Amino acid sequence: MSAQHSENAIREQSCPIALDLLAHLIRTEGEVREELIREIPGEKRAALGFFCYSRVHLRSLAFDVVLQCEMKDLRQYAGAKGDLLRQQALDFRKEAGSKSIGSRRITLARRAVA
Repeated sequence: MSAQHSENAIREQSCPIALDLLAHLIRTEGEVREELIREIPGEKRAALGFFCYSRVHLRSLAFDVVLQCEMKDLRQYAGAKGDLLRQQALDFRKEAGSKSIGSRRITLARRAVA
């Protein structure tokens, strides 16, 4: 399979899990989402990570899924692209963590300045 054909196959694939489970994953966060992801078999989890990554509105879900994948499953599914996606997921998590720690909450002023 050529690299171009492989890339198109990943981008154009159908969802590897039931759509109601995907909808549930989209609506949940934190430990609940992590537990649901862990219940998905390894090969399907890797496929789901790439499926979500190829849809911009599902990128954060993709990164959550990829971080719970075994490297062997990512590599088996997409070769070196599995390594790249894992690194992007790690970078995303690191960046998101640093933003939440350093950001201040924006609030409305409690009183007008005279």
